[in-house]
Order: sequence, then C-alpha cells, then structure tokens
Amino acid sequence: MAAQRIPCKVIIVGGSIAGLSLANMLERFGIEFVVLEAYKEIAPQVGASIAIYPHFARILDQIGCWVRNLVDKTVNHGFYRNEEGECIFDFRGLADGLERRHGYPVIFIERQMLLKALYENLQSKEKVFLEKRFVQMEHKEDGVRVTMQDGSSYEGDILIGADGMHSSVRKSMHKFGKSVSPKSFDHDEYSKVPCTYKCIFGMSYPTKGIEGGTNHIVMGEGHSYLILTGPGKTYWFLQVKNSETTYGKGVPNYTVEDERRLAESHFEDRLNEYDTFGDLYRNKIISRLTPLHEYQWKRWYFGRVMTIGDASHKLHPISGNGGAAAIEDAAVLVNALLSKLGQSPGHLSTNDFQDIFSKAQHDQENRTAHLIDHATKMQDFDAMESIFAPLIVRFVIPNLTDDAALAIVGANTVQGQRIKYLPVPKRDRYVPYEDELPVKPLNIYHIDKLFSMNLHALLFYLAYSSSSFSQHLTRSLSVMILDPYLNIIAEYFVPTIRESGDHHENSSYSTLSSILLILMWNIEGHRRGNMASLGSW
Repeated sequence: MAAQRIPCKVIIVGGSIAGLSLANMLERFGIEFVVLEAYKEIAPQVGASIAIYPHFARILDQIGCWVRNLVDKTVNHGFYRNEEGECIFDFRGLADGLERRHGYPVIFIERQMLLKALYENLQSKEKVFLEKRFVQMEHKEDGVRVTMQDGSSYEGDILIGADGMHSSVRKSMHKFGKSVSPKSFDHDEYSKVPCTYKCIFGMSYPTKGIEGGTNHIVMGEGHSYLILTGPGKTYWFLQVKNSETTYGKGVPNYTVEDERRLAESHFEDRLNEYDTFGDLYRNKIISRLTPLHEYQWKRWYFGRVMTIGDASHKLHPISGNGGAAAIEDAAVLVNALLSKLGQSPGHLSTNDFQDIFSKAQHDQENRTAHLIDHATKMQDFDAMESIFAPLIVRFVIPNLTDDAALAIVGANTVQGQRIKYLPVPKRDRYVPYEDELPVKPLNIYHIDKLFSMNLHALLFYLAYSSSSFSQHLTRSLSVMILDPYLNIIAEYFVPTIRESGDHHENSSYSTLSSILLILMWNIEGHRRGNMASLGSW
C-alpha cells in the first residue's frame, strides 16, 4: 500500500507480536520505524502456541496478514472434560460457528508461525534488526536515543517497548519518569505483580485420543489442562495452582528439574478415555515450565516512551487473548497517532505524544483489565477453585446449547478494537462488532440483573413475611421512596386477588392484557440492538 511519508519515526524494541504488528501498521501509513529484536532470529522456537480468535484475525486481515491459510484444518470440535477425563460437553462446529457469527474462525498455530507471517508481510524488512538487545535510553527535548548491548544506537521521535513481561524499556521509562516527576509511577510497582499459577506448556506429536481439529479443556482439583491441535502437532498447557501467591521478585525462576518433577506428579491425570498426561508429555517435542503473572501496569507511558503488549499487561494464557490484546494495543496507538497527526501534520512535540499515549491507554485499559479478570475467573473455574464450579459442571455445562457455547466463547469478540483508518475486508457474519454499530451498547446487563434480583427479593419478602399476602400488599412499608409506587401496584392488583364480580373480572382481564405487553417489552428490551434505547428499561 503506497502511503505519503509522515514526519515521525518510531523505535520499536521487541520483535514480538505487538512489535511486528505495530511495524506493519506504521508501514501502511508511511510512518518511519525500526524494530530492534534481541534474539538472533525473528521467530525463535520456544514451544509456545497462540489462539487467533475473530477479533484478532480482523486486525490481521486489515494489515493484509491473512493467517487462515496457515492451517489445513480449523479447530471445529471442542470437548469439556471432568477430572476423570470424561466428556461432559461435546461441541461440534466451534470454528464454523464463530466464522458465521463473527466473520472468522478460531485457529491455533505456533507463535513462531505468526511471527514469521508478520515479518514476511513487511515490505521493508531491512528495518528489522536482530541481536539488538536494549540497554538504555536518552530522552531528549525533540526525540529519544537508544543504545544497544553491541554499542549501536538509534534515534527517533518516540520509543515503544514491545519487549514483554520483563520489559527493559519499562524499567528505563520508570527510572526516567521518577527522576523528572517522583510521583509519576508507584514505588517498586513490580513488587505488586502477583503469580498464583504456574504452567508447563509445550508441543507434542499427536496421540491416540486427541484428534486433529479438536480442543480439550480438562478440569481438575487445583489444576487444569488446555489442549489444542494445530498443523501436525498438539499444543498443551498444564496450569497448576501454587501453594501460595507470590509477588514480584518472590516469584521463582523454574529449572528443568522443577518441570520434570511437576510433570511426573501429574502423569496419571486422565485427559480422555485413551490418554494420560504422561502419554502426552513423553511424546513431547518441546516444553517449558513458567510462572503465570497476571497484572496490568497502572501507567503505560511517560514523555516520548510507551509500552504495549505484555510490557503493559499480562494475561493468564487460558483465555487465549494475550496475543489479541497485544495487537489491539498497537491498533489503538496507531489510531491515536494518526488522529493527532491529522490535527498537527508537522513535527509533534513531547506534549503531543503525551496526548497520544494517554488517549491510547484510555481507549484500551478497561478492555485489557476485563480480559485479565476474565482469564483469571476461567482458570479458577477450570481448577475447581470457584465455589459454584461443582454445580455448574454437573447441571449447567452438560445442558448448554451450541448457540450458548458460541456466545460464551465469543463473548470478548464483539468489543474488539480495529484500525480506524484502514478498511475492514468484507467477511460475511451476522453478529456485528460494537464499533460497527451506530451507537455503542450501554453496559447495563449487571445493573439490570441487580435491579431484578432486588425486586424479586422485595416480592418474596412481601409474600412470605405474613400469612396473608393480600393484607401485606395494602400495608405501608414506611419507606418514603417506595410506598407511592407500591400503593399504585396494590390498588391495581389487589381487586384481582380479593374481590369478585364485575370489578374482579375487569381487573383480571386488564392484568392478563398487561402481561402480554410486559412480555413483549422484555423480549425487545433484551435484544442487543435495543440496549441503548428506551425500550430496554
């Protein structure tokens, strides 16, 4: 895509999904950039896999990085299993259903494959430099200068840290920020980063009980499994709850021996009727034990520096939304940058970049905070840490409909971000994204439920705190706010209960007519398209 050159140069530290996605976006708009990657190859094999849900795929589609052709078979068959490996919910049509609803299927591939795809999608590959480990930065009035471990240095207008959970850019930004404004960052915020679970993740060759095109969630007491299939391989995660939550520097660095001992302690866990975890682990290609941090940093920027991706927020991997959150960070940053450049087409000042970064964080931080919370709750449920988990496993999950399952899987999709200044390729779907609606839906779901619960509690109190319900309807509660409204209800409904004759018949007929109106109002008010209208109240 040919684009006019814009007077702005971006230094990206980290050839991660966030970093390479941002590079692709900047290239589309003719914004100068360099990517500085610490490893000697752009896509090292570390055994990690990644889920590409529809909201993730939509942004990839916008930048011309169509990843559907990376797999010959989508994950179309999902299983939910109890701790004995028995199937409690079998869902066929997962990927196809998501594609019908949201325009894209869900696919699972190696992280390495996606990094390669993002790199190959770049026209200016000469702007990606390998074996460039960030050491320090110099923040100047009109730009930034970064120095690498090999002694080389690079200058630009802004610095973006896409270098992961243990971001060196974030550490330098905090140090610089505190030297200028001591209250700009919390003291030793890293010490507040919690770690409740650890995870062995890896890849194995296919086993008998795990067919291609399937995914499996296996619940357990204090642990759970997520097993996915991709091109010729099985990707898996064993998440285990720690004996206690650790923080910051107290989070352990695990060894190969730690991994072996933990894996062997779970070898007899049943994954299905054929396989145990021991079968899967002994068939592995690569694996690694890592702590699972879950945290969102309070401030993502200072001066001409900003962090994105895992450097700003770390999600539990169970939800598969870490990569999506990273590419969305890049999208909202580009949106804010282009908006400001449209207002001030010349060279931007430090204050201008502060406005850009503030806007980007504001547009994304509630979204990522929700994704972190959602992933945490998913893990607690799958590890049977939720008090409601046993009941839900027994009575709810086995009775889910396909549509209900799709709605749960795609719950975080419709709120996904996009690049506002690039068209979205046309993909047939019947559920719109929120940014495609003329008015953003109001988030009143929980308010609605809370009001309903309180109303039912009030009616329960009225009905059962006295032997005579009809007598209670006519008694004042001595609550000034409620009494006028309850008196109207009493005057309307009591004749239906207590009287006979014409008045009783008229009142009964009127009540039945009202029920039909209320029923229609409830149905229409719960349609997503009406949630912002008066009909939803």
